[in-house]
Amino acid sequence: MAQVACEVTELLEKIDRKSGNTIEKNPEFLKSDDTALVKITPLKPICVEKHGDYPSLGRFVLFDRERILAVGTVKHVEKKFFQS
Repeated sequence: MAQVACEVTELLEKIDRKSGNTIEKNPEFLKSDDTALVKITPLKPICVEKHGDYPSLGRFVLFDRERILAVGTVKHVEKKFFQS
């Protein structure tokens, strides 16, 4: 488990929970209980992998002031190398 500050940088798609089909591309906002594909950028280096490759490194929980905002799995990783 790792705890790193992150930023939701882009809402890519709103998805129908039952069928898995895209409802809306680039939605302006999400409501409670919506399912979506979002881009999350960590503010410090963190080790994650796609859920299909390494399930134990492919899950996340987003918190805000001890309140759970979102739970999900990693679908894609853009690898960037940080310099200290």
